[in-house]
Amino acid sequence: MQLLKSTIIGLLFILTINLSLCWGQVSHNVEVGIYLTIPEFIKITNISKEKLYFEIEMTDNDLIFEDNLFFDVYANVDYSLLLEFKTIDDLNENVKKLVQDTYDSYITDLTNQLIVDAKENRIAERNKGIERYKLIFEMDMTKSVESRYPQFEGQVGSIEVIVSKLETI
Repeated sequence: MQLLKSTIIGLLFILTINLSLCWGQVSHNVEVGIYLTIPEFIKITNISKEKLYFEIEMTDNDLIFEDNLFFDVYANVDYSLLLEFKTIDDLNENVKKLVQDTYDSYITDLTNQLIVDAKENRIAERNKGIERYKLIFEMDMTKSVESRYPQFEGQVGSIEVIVSKLETI
């Protein structure tokens, strides 16, 4: 019994010393710096559909045929926006010529301001942030010099939209 009393008194003594030391440290404020690093990023997201599709019906008075889609660019750095259109290599030469003569592909913002054009102004510098764009592909049959159009159904090409960080000098 004596040993139990001595052990309990010893433990209480050690506990009292620890509490008094801890109590003294709690009253002092210590500042610890926290550093946050967010890596640079640019991404294309929220694409409204997987592919562009339209049919050319020459019986209508309207001779411009088009389709479009929407997408967002999220970037925490300034970036460049590039647009390229490439016809499929194994297309019939007449179809390839018709597409090359009549197509236009471009990107606008939501106010319909032209940002890039696949034929003339293929690249644009943009500021960081979240921006919604509209990608348009059209074929203007009034630009064709042919009187007979080839019969074709299927994919005529691919469009690449590339975003990349602007390099600072």
